[in-house]
Amino acid sequence: MQHGATPVPGTTGSCGATTSWTFQVTERDIRRFLQAIGEPAPTAASMQASPMTEAPALVAPPLFYQVMAWQDVGSEQLPPDGSPAEIQGGPPHARSMGGASEFTVHRPARAGETISVCSRPLGVQSRQGLHGPLHLITRQTTFTDAAGTEVARELATYLRRPA
Repeated sequence: MQHGATPVPGTTGSCGATTSWTFQVTERDIRRFLQAIGEPAPTAASMQASPMTEAPALVAPPLFYQVMAWQDVGSEQLPPDGSPAEIQGGPPHARSMGGASEFTVHRPARAGETISVCSRPLGVQSRQGLHGPLHLITRQTTFTDAAGTEVARELATYLRRPA
């Protein structure tokens, strides 16, 4: 637990159930991500042999895993503040925002592979902010390949202001 933080009664580990989904990595997604972050178009050096097909596949930059960290749901399934479905539940809130994110990347994602994503809550803490109470929601998301090998992991904290 972080210094100065206290658990929110009845919420530790209850900010949402473990959720999982799959993400099909496409060359188009990787190219769009590269464009969005201002990276140059991929070259032949960006290709690696895929263990699944032995054919060269475009390799994504490490933070491409962040694209996979959220389920693709319709806007009607999101709360009024637009926060992700994975951080719903827990204490009532009026506004959610990203706090911190730490990625461990074991290997880059490759175009053509399917990544399994599992996101689970680690806890909710409360602390007094400058303008009132804040709830800190911590989630761990793991990314595994078709062989079941973990290829990346994210530890993320989100801030939520009570309603």
